[in-house]
Amino acid sequence: MISLIINEHRKILAHFSTKWIFISLILLNLLNAILLKRLLTGAGIGDNAIGFTAFSGQVLLAVQLFAIVIAGSMVSKEYGWDTMKSLLLLPKSRSKILSAKFLTTMLFTLYLYLFYFISSIVTGVLFFGIKYTAVSSRSMNYIGADYLTSMAEAFLLGAFAFALSSLSKNSSMAIGLAFILALTGRTTADILSHFEVLYGKYFLFSITNVRQYTEGGQIMFEGMTPLFSAAMGISYLILFLLPAWWFFVKRDVT
Repeated sequence: MISLIINEHRKILAHFSTKWIFISLILLNLLNAILLKRLLTGAGIGDNAIGFTAFSGQVLLAVQLFAIVIAGSMVSKEYGWDTMKSLLLLPKSRSKILSAKFLTTMLFTLYLYLFYFISSIVTGVLFFGIKYTAVSSRSMNYIGADYLTSMAEAFLLGAFAFALSSLSKNSSMAIGLAFILALTGRTTADILSHFEVLYGKYFLFSITNVRQYTEGGQIMFEGMTPLFSAAMGISYLILFLLPAWWFFVKRDVT
């Protein structure tokens, strides 16, 4: 299994678009820093690295979309490259091959968030310095909630795109549908919460909202708890992945 995961890492890193994803995240942070610097300079106020990291967290959707692109192409790209047959000739079970691809997808999602977070801190230090202020502690709480919420969404949407890609062999459809969910999900969850639609608490973007469980957060739907959200998240993973596993293992995928 480890050798399969390492091999999947090599495939992703060897792809030209992967390098541009990481470069794009650096450029995004630089643009955020330049924008915030100009805004604060014009207002005559300062900031620090923690404040900038909180500010840059407002565009975590970009990281999420990049993660979806990787997830939605993990299986279907093998068909596009016509390498699926040779992959299945390896002395490994199909279940292990798909498991390695899924674990690699989740790991790369984590890598993207860690890279963006570290890049935000470094950029913040370079542009704004390290000074600690009274609001820094509160900003750190916001950063944690924002990253955990976005990562939870990315993991589940990545699983959705991965599963759909496995079932359909079509990365464009898998990525496109996951993009639509990513772009509209939070707004839909807020609307369901506003109108107190009871079944809204089972919606993916309701259970991934970590902010509602932080200090001062407002629970979106009655009866929601961290344990409930975790259980629903696991249920979504099973719902997405079980059909993909069955199809990949049992059907003729070549």
